[in-house]
Amino acid sequence: TPIAENPFGLFSWMWNVFKISYNDIVEQCGMDAATTIRLLESGVKLSVVGVVCSAFLFPAYNFDTTLESEGIVSDPLDSLSLSNVPSGSHAAIATTVGAYILFGAAMFFIVRERISCYI
Repeated sequence: TPIAENPFGLFSWMWNVFKISYNDIVEQCGMDAATTIRLLESGVKLSVVGVVCSAFLFPAYNFDTTLESEGIVSDPLDSLSLSNVPSGSHAAIATTVGAYILFGAAMFFIVRERISCYI
């Protein structure tokens, strides 16, 4: 196939992979390959949103030291998780906001992907 015959180089192939259209992939590799690539791209996008959400969730969990001062939390990794937040704390609102951001991003990516199929 023409895609396989194109010599991209040792590392330059990484940037050229994003220039290949889905129509070329469907034509030369099949619909299942194109669908798999689109699914993997959606997973990468949602992972990036999750990392961005972690940027504000970790400090929100770490600054609420109620359980840590009582000696309940002993592991440093526990201080960065939701298990460090006591029930009824305002820091739990950050988890709800992060969940809505992740869910909203997932719905946005799905709608955008669906619209791009018709264009």
